[in-house]
Amino acid sequence: MTKNHKLYEDIKNAITPVLEEFCFELNDSSARSRVKSRTEEVLKTFHDAGRFDRFAVTCNEFNNIPGVVDSMLIMDVDMSNTGLKSHTKIRFSIRPSGADCQEA
Repeated sequence: MTKNHKLYEDIKNAITPVLEEFCFELNDSSARSRVKSRTEEVLKTFHDAGRFDRFAVTCNEFNNIPGVVDSMLIMDVDMSNTGLKSHTKIRFSIRPSGADCQEA
């Protein structure tokens, strides 16, 4: 298992249960703000442990376009480690059936 794949699995396992709390929420700006905030709290623990240098969470009207908001909520997580010249991007989707993710 590569270092990036291990990071992907660890992030997925830490964030997915948090996101599942939002499965039945309406995809509006308030829900997206709360999802982003909760995710940033989780990512901060990984950042503070030195797993990556920088991270950004995008969960707004740019990745939750009109065709998406009726059926799911999308959140993108970008992480980079400049010393290792590595970059990982994960797209999470939250539906009433649960949360899922894929490495982008």
